[in-house]
Amino acid sequence: MGDKAKGSLAITFTEPAILHIVSKMVGENTQKIDESVADCVGEITNMVTGGAKKILSEKGYKFDMAIPSTIIGKNHAVVHATKGQVMCIPFKIPAGSFFVEVCFEE
Repeated sequence: MGDKAKGSLAITFTEPAILHIVSKMVGENTQKIDESVADCVGEITNMVTGGAKKILSEKGYKFDMAIPSTIIGKNHAVVHATKGQVMCIPFKIPAGSFFVEVCFEE
């Protein structure tokens, strides 16, 4: 597998879920979406993509990684940069839900 793989990843959080997660990460009660929440979302994305890259590189895949983008707000659409089938993995925690989407080109 000498060629580089092309893929994209998106993580979408409900507001209650991300506020709960960020509160646990920073050890303070976070009650509103602000720049610190956006920074934590970026860090979570880096951790997830870094872990996935490590696992997949051990299986022979090669990746270049882009700097993650954070979009805040309601009623937006996630459009993946790659043209493949999107797999959405839902997660539920007591505070709410979040979703991890992955898309790889073949």
